[in-house]
Amino acid sequence: MKHVAVLLPLLALGLLGACQRDARPPETPEAARIETPAPPPFDPMAFLPAETFALVRLDVSRIIASPYFEWAQEIIDREAQDEPEKTEAFLALVRSMPTAYVALVPGEYEPELGLVLFQTTLPGPEFHRHFVTLTDEEDIVPTTVGGLEAYGDDQGTFVHLEDTWWAVGETEKMPGYVMSPGRAPALADPRWTHAHERVALPAPMVDALVLGTEAGRRMLLDSPLGPDAQKVEALALEIDATNGVQAHFVLMANEPELPQRLVGLVNAQIQEGMERIPPFIPVRDILNRTTVVAEGNDFVFEIDVPDETVRQVYGMARGFLGLLGSPPDQATEAPPAP
Repeated sequence: MKHVAVLLPLLALGLLGACQRDARPPETPEAARIETPAPPPFDPMAFLPAETFALVRLDVSRIIASPYFEWAQEIIDREAQDEPEKTEAFLALVRSMPTAYVALVPGEYEPELGLVLFQTTLPGPEFHRHFVTLTDEEDIVPTTVGGLEAYGDDQGTFVHLEDTWWAVGETEKMPGYVMSPGRAPALADPRWTHAHERVALPAPMVDALVLGTEAGRRMLLDSPLGPDAQKVEALALEIDATNGVQAHFVLMANEPELPQRLVGLVNAQIQEGMERIPPFIPVRDILNRTTVVAEGNDFVFEIDVPDETVRQVYGMARGFLGLLGSPPDQATEAPPAP
């Protein structure tokens, strides 16, 4: 009955149209009524290098909205106190960037920065001016790549892809990236998809994915995993710091033994820390809020640190740096809690 209720109005409209057909003006010939299909929506991921094995996404708008961004800003101010124009240029660039992606590709000896994709609300000349002010790279000049607006030198080049989207990478490689777009195979790899779906933060400001390719595993050899990096299929990390700090990490292995072993190692480290750290040190609260589990071939690490603890840890770190000799007037106060 439900289908009948839906079909009746459609049949009525069809009959009405048939009755009125004779009153309509002659139809346009079929060939003349063919419309040009709309172009597919712009996909910045299509410009990632084909050999991409790791990708970091930055929700810059959320990062600068974080109550803790003030700390970073004050550190930048202190480091560039004799060059305030650099601070202004940095903030102008960052505030114009809602989103950025950083892709890593295999290098001869270690991973290399393949391509950075980012959005900016600044027009090209203004972005170029701020970037030169920040970096002192006077050799970066206007140019074109594949007919697109660009700015670069013999080392790196920014290319205006479309509307607010830009890409920056090695100058010699940019024509290939820009003129031959095509989604990197890693993005469709089921291991990549599995790791991405296993992290659970609703709106992270930073997320990272690494695929267990030869290059990915070689990069992880220098991590605490050591030789166990050869057993990694993929890993994913998400971080948010809009109210406290939350981090979710998932490592997908090719066997269940590695996740179980990692759980044992991390729990042992947490227990040791709880025994050695005095009760008044806020790091104990961080350890208390850390959970690790092994689920099949997945090692899952989650941490949820409240705003109060974040501020306490930052305050202690600032005080420690003061004891090491930082002038009192350079000490950075924690911003008020929201």
